[in-house]
Amino acid sequence: MVEMYDVMEKELNLEDYLNYNIRRIAVLLNCDIIGIILFDDDNNFTVLKNAVIKKKNEYVKLDKKRLRVIKIDSKSILNLVKEDKKIVVYQNNHEKKYSPVAGISSSEIIIPIFDNYIGNNGTSTDLIASIYIGTFDVNMKLTIDDIKDKEVFRRICKIQNLYQAIYLKDQKQKMFINLLNIFSEMINDNDSTGILHPYHVANISEEIGKALNLDYDTLKKIYVAGLLHDIGKLYIGNDILNKKGKLTEEDFSIIKEHPEYGANIAKDVFGLEDISKLIKCHHERYDGTGYPKGIKGEDIPLGSRIICLADSVDAMLSPRSYKEPRNVEFVISELLKNRGKQFDAELVDIMINMLLKANEETTDILSDDIIWSTLTIYTTEKVYSIEGTFGKYDFGYYFKANKFNFSNEIEKEDIRSIHLYVNKNNNMYCYKIKEDYCENNTLHISSLEYIPFVDSFNILWDLDGIVHLNSFEYMHINIYKIGGSRLMFYIDKEQAAEGILDKILNMEVYFKGAKNINLTGKIVNSFNVSNKIHYEFLYVNVLDTVIDHLFKNIFSKQMELRRFITKVI
Repeated sequence: MVEMYDVMEKELNLEDYLNYNIRRIAVLLNCDIIGIILFDDDNNFTVLKNAVIKKKNEYVKLDKKRLRVIKIDSKSILNLVKEDKKIVVYQNNHEKKYSPVAGISSSEIIIPIFDNYIGNNGTSTDLIASIYIGTFDVNMKLTIDDIKDKEVFRRICKIQNLYQAIYLKDQKQKMFINLLNIFSEMINDNDSTGILHPYHVANISEEIGKALNLDYDTLKKIYVAGLLHDIGKLYIGNDILNKKGKLTEEDFSIIKEHPEYGANIAKDVFGLEDISKLIKCHHERYDGTGYPKGIKGEDIPLGSRIICLADSVDAMLSPRSYKEPRNVEFVISELLKNRGKQFDAELVDIMINMLLKANEETTDILSDDIIWSTLTIYTTEKVYSIEGTFGKYDFGYYFKANKFNFSNEIEKEDIRSIHLYVNKNNNMYCYKIKEDYCENNTLHISSLEYIPFVDSFNILWDLDGIVHLNSFEYMHINIYKIGGSRLMFYIDKEQAAEGILDKILNMEVYFKGAKNINLTGKIVNSFNVSNKIHYEFLYVNVLDTVIDHLFKNIFSKQMELRRFITKVI
């Protein structure tokens, strides 16, 4: 009897397979350390990634704190690799002509990886990385014969091919992020209040998808389509996009072409065929009165129906240069009015439930691949507030600034602390981060720690108030998060006042139909998001009875909102 079965193999992604082959070479050569050396854009330092080190006859992942950033000087053997682009075998004979990558190594081999496969028809001269192999035992020397061993050589070739594929994937991601940053900057130049819109649409869309129990790949496609949904507006003139008055029929006919422009960008620039279809249909309406094709109901891709809803909700909730944000009551009324008309009825019900839970804290913030965020860096002399994109790759996180060069602007030894602020669906979250290394406008991050806003919650509406700067001056504020010891508010950048950090200030919080509440405190932190400045206000000498009264008014407003929802539903 003969039985046949499909081959069973453990599915490995590129990074896992790369790490597997690195460990195999480590065992075959019995070396002490092995990994991939990456060169930065300027080639003035390198970073060791995917590295393992021998500890008590066992190979373990290299601690991030050890041998991460490797400075290149004129004596470094890495210069030989860069300049000659050949395999370098180094024996540490304590001569001073060249210095090893690791000072304690007895011998090292560095094997270049080029941006194309190295074959019989020639080699590429673009160095993208190197395989690094080292030993610490003075009685053990690595030689060229070691890597000529048939099995070792086969593994080296696999590593080269795998890293070339990873590099290509990373380059595509960088191109995607760069284009997204360019798009964000164009939005910022035209209307700085809209810079967060594509990120909010992507976030809301993904949350709706999760509520529908969609699979991971589908969620990621919807998220990316949400990020790119309006990228076709790059082809629409600013005279139309920024028009103050009512659009003419001709203007609107031009605007209606942006979904197809965006679909073409996604397909032709990034090769994202599936995502292209979602972008093309994101202005189709459930009743068939949308554009560009006027398709309706289930004929509209689910991802497009989701993005259409998310796009409209964020447009209503977020401020624009030409309008104030709408409150939650208005948004829910509009959703119910257009349930089954503009929007898929099932998705509307999910969205309303999400809006009612918007004040609940969540730590699942960094699950998305690309997030618009703000980095605050406290140094010994000043505070930097830097906007850009936060993202993750296979071996960590990064923050890519739009208009800031970390390498030139900040000395690492001057940094006191770094925090990351993420605005997700109009809620603010904070992380304390530890930098790994920086290259030009990119800060690579080794670890993150979520900083909860203790005993606090996000408010479903903007709570108005004023802060008295002195006896004659004050600024209008919008409070969006309140806790038992502090609150957070934002103002327009045009209102910004100098010298208010750590200064004792008086605040009035307004409640419609109720008595204003007075608070005393000081601003302990600030950061920029779009055209707003956000502040953290720490209470000082505020009685518990005042805090209780504050929460009582807020809960009363929350109950009023829920009664409204129950009534209209």
